[in-house]
Amino acid sequence: MYWSRLLDLPLINDTLTPDTYFKLCNHLHFVNNLHDQDRGDKLWKVRPVINVFRNKCLALPRSKHLSIDEQMIPFSGRCAMRTCVPSKPNPLGLKNFILETSEGLVLDFIIYTGKGTVPDTELKEIDLGASVIKLLTVTVPNNGQHVIYSDRFFTDIKSIELLLSNNISNRYCNEKQND
Repeated sequence: MYWSRLLDLPLINDTLTPDTYFKLCNHLHFVNNLHDQDRGDKLWKVRPVINVFRNKCLALPRSKHLSIDEQMIPFSGRCAMRTCVPSKPNPLGLKNFILETSEGLVLDFIIYTGKGTVPDTELKEIDLGASVIKLLTVTVPNNGQHVIYSDRFFTDIKSIELLLSNNISNRYCNEKQND
């Protein structure tokens, strides 16, 4: 777009050719490929960027009303973790589990990488939805003031028991407790 005739930006057009830009993009690395990396981590090449972004999210204050949901990071390139969820507005991309405020501010996230997203020891006791809830609510204070809203993927008996044991309410738990 920077080099199109409609959006001509002289600062970019006069400084950098499209070929030079694409050469730079092809050689942009966040880790040294020659060093031994954790090859079990499918995101090892971008893990430093993910960690910086996640640490900034974790530093944000926690509000009373929180939501756990999944979102799609739009991506149409080649990637083993790319999934298609037809019911989403952006159906093709990377699946991301998020903890967010009622205003939509992301407080924590886990990028779904298939098997290995959640440690195997977690999955022996509880399913994927409850495991994600357990990992995302680690930073939520258990002072009894927080309510987690979620859809049916994250709402089962194990998830509710997990939230109640951490002194966190769930909208389904509140309805049960009122009976």
